[in-house]
Amino acid sequence: DVGFSNAVARYLREERAAMDHEIEVLTAWGPFRKDAPEEQD
Repeated sequence: DVGFSNAVARYLREERAAMDHEIEVLTAWGPFRKDAPEEQD
């Protein structure tokens, strides 16, 4: 069914965009982000 195929494709595009945004947010605010290197004692 073409309508179902289009709906799935649209969902996957939107989900991919949402996940890309979520990855950006988590990368920017997460504990493992790569800012300036920390000094070790």
